[in-house]
Amino acid sequence: MRRIAESPWRVGAAALAIVGLASCAPLILENGARESPTAGNLGRDFGNAAAHNAAQHIVDPVPPNVLAGAPAFDGARAAAAYRRYRTGTVIAPDAVETTDFGTDR
Repeated sequence: MRRIAESPWRVGAAALAIVGLASCAPLILENGARESPTAGNLGRDFGNAAAHNAAQHIVDPVPPNVLAGAPAFDGARAAAAYRRYRTGTVIAPDAVETTDFGTDR
C-alpha cells in the first residue's frame, strides 16, 4: 500500500524534472538556427572573465629571471648548514640595522 501512495509523487517529480530540463534547451527554428536573446552578440572571448581578471593582477607573467634557470647551488655548503642546524651549532647572523635614526653615528 505504501508503494502505491509514493508512486504519484515520484511520477510528478520526474515529470517536473523533465519539463525543467526541456526548458533549458534552446529553441531551434525551421532554418536550423537557434533562437537566443544574445545570438550573434557574443565575442570569441565570451566567458573569459577569470583569465581577464588574472591578467589585470599580473605585472609581468614571464619575468626575465625565470628564463635564466635555477640559481647556483652549492650542495656541500647546504649539507653543512643542515648538519649545523641538526646539532644546534647554527652560525648566528650579524646584527643588521635598517636605519640609523636616533643613533649618535
